[in-house]
Amino acid sequence: HREPVTIFGQAIGGARSNNKIDNLMPISIQHPESLYNLPIMIISVLADDNLTDAKSSQLRTSWAAMGSNKNLLRFLRAYAISDLFHSADQYKYLTSHERALYMANKHNLDNLEAYFGGASYNGGRAGRSVGGVISSDGAGEFFRPANNVFGGQTSAEASDSALAFENNYNNLTDSEQLIREVVLCSGCDLGQPWEKKWSTVLPQRADGQYYVEDVAAWLWNHVVGNMDNYSDLEQAHLYSLLGSARIYPDNSADGDNPLDFNLLMCVAEAYKVEESASSAPLDTILRERTWDDYCRPNDDGISGYSATEIAAINRVFTGRDIARDPTAQDLLAQLGAMTLPLNANTSHNDGETLRKHALERINAAVGFIFTTPFVFAEGQ
Repeated sequence: HREPVTIFGQAIGGARSNNKIDNLMPISIQHPESLYNLPIMIISVLADDNLTDAKSSQLRTSWAAMGSNKNLLRFLRAYAISDLFHSADQYKYLTSHERALYMANKHNLDNLEAYFGGASYNGGRAGRSVGGVISSDGAGEFFRPANNVFGGQTSAEASDSALAFENNYNNLTDSEQLIREVVLCSGCDLGQPWEKKWSTVLPQRADGQYYVEDVAAWLWNHVVGNMDNYSDLEQAHLYSLLGSARIYPDNSADGDNPLDFNLLMCVAEAYKVEESASSAPLDTILRERTWDDYCRPNDDGISGYSATEIAAINRVFTGRDIARDPTAQDLLAQLGAMTLPLNANTSHNDGETLRKHALERINAAVGFIFTTPFVFAEGQ
């Protein structure tokens, strides 16, 4: 149809339909319904699921003020530096697609990791895969009429889905090795040496060391984007994963596995009772392999774990519990002061192993953060 057509009371010309659409756009974007709805649709999808009437009114005013020469990038930049975005009530739920990309972006540090995308390589694993997250959450079909015409998973559905939360948790616990393993090899990068480069981004103190206290806080802020929910509870779990490495004297497996917080607490309390001590020195427990002497099955003349040990291992801690527990606070102080051997001698086999295991514990800490509810939404 080559003749002009009447739309919105105006003659829209053009030799082909795409030409007519191009000619229609400047008119339709100034239509009252477009002026009213389009800026809200843009910001609600990209940045804020908690738009109030007042915020919506400001967005409409800003959009209309651009006149007939509207520029999406300029509009988004203005919003990104405004008080509307940087406010306490800005909140954006993440779809499974967004969360998968977010996880990969926060875990991968260079292009090689993104290239491998979670594949096993040279005895380790580089990068994070995003496809598995999308498919396991049932969010892979974009054009399915379940929600209006395009039917894709909405951010609210993803954040309120028990299935999505369960899949996320299982991917990072049952399959914990998929995020913990790291590639450290002499020829991964087109024949050149390569390893996970956490040491290039993590904070170092003046002595050149990477302290557990600093690394845990940096990782939390790196993944979550703020420190609002970084309490004693989060610190306890991250400090344990990063610092409580079981040491085997004269053995290359040094630091291969950390103790989780519950087991560490059980070991510490058992040490204090059996040694009649007021504190549990982690240097002694971890570095002299006495971690194997406390809170262990078939010790203390009992078959398996004792009832007290089982209760300690299965205890559910709250942040308040940890803040009020002297043993927990003592352990946090000791763990926070420990260092990660990311600068271990690269020309020595033991040094390489120490460094590799430190990288794995950092990956495990990132994995823990991604099991929390805070990765299902973004807010100020």
